[in-house]
Amino acid sequence: MIGLIVKYMDKIYKVGTPGEGVTLSSCIVRKEFILEAGGMQHGFVGIFRNLREGIEFEVEVAEFDKASEPLSETNQPIIDPDYPHEEDPDWKLKHFRKLEKILKEEGLLD
Repeated sequence: MIGLIVKYMDKIYKVGTPGEGVTLSSCIVRKEFILEAGGMQHGFVGIFRNLREGIEFEVEVAEFDKASEPLSETNQPIIDPDYPHEEDPDWKLKHFRKLEKILKEEGLLD
């Protein structure tokens, strides 16, 4: 099959699904870097990082016999430990307390 070979850090992902197309999406938004690749049925690459200078990845169109294992419970995406956790209630509370402390120190909050 023809698909994409995506190289990121020390990992190599073969993204392809016989008879289907593949998509590669790279996005920089809100100080975040997101790289995703997959077919119509499966995602193969999921990288979520805080944006910083020097992030590198390579993409090559190539032919190969077998694709990498799709993302699953056992094959997790790469998520930077400091990547935003806006949906996590504990993260929200911790972030609120940090901001509350700063505002109190500045005399802007009693």
